[in-house]
Amino acid sequence: RLAALMGVIFALAGIGLSFYYIYSYFRGNVIEGWTTLVLLQLIMGGAILISLGVIGEYVGRIYLVANNRPQFVVKKAIQ
Repeated sequence: RLAALMGVIFALAGIGLSFYYIYSYFRGNVIEGWTTLVLLQLIMGGAILISLGVIGEYVGRIYLVANNRPQFVVKKAIQ
């Protein structure tokens, strides 16, 4: 879940920064350097982390089902 959350954060940061740089470009400020590559790296890295989180959730649930045990055992019931 942490990987998926970090992926969403990185992807949204990349998309937000790309909108900012596009807006800044049309206002007349030229951003020099490796801006495009950094933004693409943020967005693609975020997408990879999101898919890794989804796969991790899927594998974890398969493990719980295949294990055929409950997730927890009640030791003592209070009435």
